[in-house]
Amino acid sequence: MPPILSKETEHNFNRVCEDYLHILDSYQQGLYNVRIIHHVIWRALRPSSIVLHHRAGSRVERQLRMLQSNGSSDVDYKFEVSGIQVDVSKSNSPNMYFKASCECSDAKNAYGILYVPSSLKTALLSNDEYKRIFNDTFRISSDSKAEFILRPDIFKENVVGECGFQIKRGNQKKTSPSIAVKGAKNETDAVPCLKLNNWTNDALLWVTRDPVFPMFNIKWKQRIVDKMSLYVVPTGNKRSQQFEIEWRLSFVFVEKACFDRIAEYKPRIRHLFGLAKFIFKCCLEELDIFSSYHLKTVLFWKCETKPAESWDSIKPLSFILELISSLETCLDTTTIKHFFIPDCNIFPFDKLDENSVGEIRRRFASVKEVMMERIMTTIAFDLKVNGTLEMSEWIREIDTILKTRKEQGIDEGYISGYLTRLHSMIVHSLLENHRAGTLKESVNALQNILLEERDGSSLCDELVERMIPMLAPSIHTLSEKNIYKFRILSVSEMHREGIVI
Repeated sequence: MPPILSKETEHNFNRVCEDYLHILDSYQQGLYNVRIIHHVIWRALRPSSIVLHHRAGSRVERQLRMLQSNGSSDVDYKFEVSGIQVDVSKSNSPNMYFKASCECSDAKNAYGILYVPSSLKTALLSNDEYKRIFNDTFRISSDSKAEFILRPDIFKENVVGECGFQIKRGNQKKTSPSIAVKGAKNETDAVPCLKLNNWTNDALLWVTRDPVFPMFNIKWKQRIVDKMSLYVVPTGNKRSQQFEIEWRLSFVFVEKACFDRIAEYKPRIRHLFGLAKFIFKCCLEELDIFSSYHLKTVLFWKCETKPAESWDSIKPLSFILELISSLETCLDTTTIKHFFIPDCNIFPFDKLDENSVGEIRRRFASVKEVMMERIMTTIAFDLKVNGTLEMSEWIREIDTILKTRKEQGIDEGYISGYLTRLHSMIVHSLLENHRAGTLKESVNALQNILLEERDGSSLCDELVERMIPMLAPSIHTLSEKNIYKFRILSVSEMHREGIVI
């Protein structure tokens, strides 16, 4: 059973949690521009030009990330094959087109098959760049000899191979659109994708669904549809007989826009969701039934149906229990409504069996018992406090440290960790370009980014000035003939001298 707390102690525990989340979020948001620079450099130094690298997932959504003491996080990327036109209907188009295919009535609008006209297949395989991606990906359609079906499995591996990643064999899930790969520093979940020309008719119904409360209102939704594209990713519905050749609609950048809206409308929701997601990962994720995407979907529905003032008064522990309880209700009803597609149920039927239901219910029941202990242990580890302290003493210790952290701002160790990852990624990318014979071009691109992609903040200025001397030895080593120099000057000196390599 969870500890019985006095009202005062529970109030103080919630307050300390909220203070900790606020400071942790200020650290993470303070370095957000550094992560953006990381991605800008990564994209600019890719040897392959036809695959666009989009950061995705919780970091781009600017969710607060709270990790267990032994926890780690990976990086999510969408790898878009550029220059490919994918229509949402055939309409006698010469382009590839997406056609709904899943027989399941509660999922048919989210899944489809990609059909490729024979003339387009020939054109793709005749192009030196596209040939590497589309080789062996076509299978003749049973509906028409003039059309082919694009195979998602081969497409996935070809795109990742084109991007120069090493696939982690034996670590792949057939039901997932992603491929686990090894990159420069972080482990990466790579999701190859193709962009749709338009939103599907079913997805457009999201715009006209008038919310009970105005966070995601119709006017805002229409702006999102006007400026953001949908994608298809290579995975099918496990209950469909055509699972192995199906693709799924992806709303990845629309979801980012939803989180941006949440941050604008009620920023504390981001903090509290980070805490709820932490508890989910501690207690429920290893069951491999529900995913953090299901939890995020539950949050979106609550943002559309709860009054704004309810977010101002809800406490961290209550917020966790509300989201976890809603997920438990989904288990009872075997229903999780897709947030964007009407009449679509994303409940993981393929992972549920009679033997697992009992354990899942027991695990849900245990959340209330263990969540405070998990939170205390993790915060204590992060702040280097004795994790075995009694509650009242723990609160006093944490209060003291949080006050100091708030006064000091982001500490050097936190910044250095980001610098180390950034340095590792850049050196890895320069080595790739060296092997491809494009080192000089990549160094030019790197210097332009370091000089131009700053937001004027002291942190980003400091980042650039510290990165230059860290990178110079690697660049000089790779440039065997030493025919150009990467100057070790401050940013102000570079601007003054107008240096271009």
